[in-house]
Amino acid sequence: MQHFCLPSILLVLVTGSGCATTGHATIELATTTVIQRTSEDVRVADSKVKVTIGDITAGQVLTRLDAGEECLLGQRPMKPGDSVPFRLRGIDLDLGMSRMVNLLFGDDYATFYLGTKDDVARAQIHDFLERIAESKFRFVIGTREVDGHELARALERDVARRSSPPSAKEFLDDIAVHPAGKPRYGAIVRDETYDIARWLRSSLY
Repeated sequence: MQHFCLPSILLVLVTGSGCATTGHATIELATTTVIQRTSEDVRVADSKVKVTIGDITAGQVLTRLDAGEECLLGQRPMKPGDSVPFRLRGIDLDLGMSRMVNLLFGDDYATFYLGTKDDVARAQIHDFLERIAESKFRFVIGTREVDGHELARALERDVARRSSPPSAKEFLDDIAVHPAGKPRYGAIVRDETYDIARWLRSSLY
């Protein structure tokens, strides 16, 4: 579990610090990684909350959020890119998932961010771009094969062209999947090309 003011190595995302000031207080972005069928405590907005997940299966996992005896979010399926609003001590916050890993051997896990809506979205997209840039997979832009760094830079430029910062869902649905007439972004997996949004939502690493 970690609290931080988000430092971005991806220039287009340096539009905020990862710390937001509300009418109540400065809210630091928090992150936690939870192993399937377990819970993790994390502090956000000066309160301790518990993130609980079930079995990771079929590309999603049942997720619940509690603060002491209070249920902040009832059990619901989540997948990478999802973000769900909740209220804590009168403050509007979001729980967002950026990563889910389903391993052949070892503990499956999911990574979450908790904070203001904009901070959570920035952190999720940062994780997506970082995952692409650091991946050993081969990628394509249109018919041209590229490495992860080049694809991440192309996606950064697409984010920068937006009139307003996208949510993680908008990034996956509107940016990572290009409409007809524009180059397709893809990841090559066992000689099959996956749309980048599908790849990011999967547990393929």
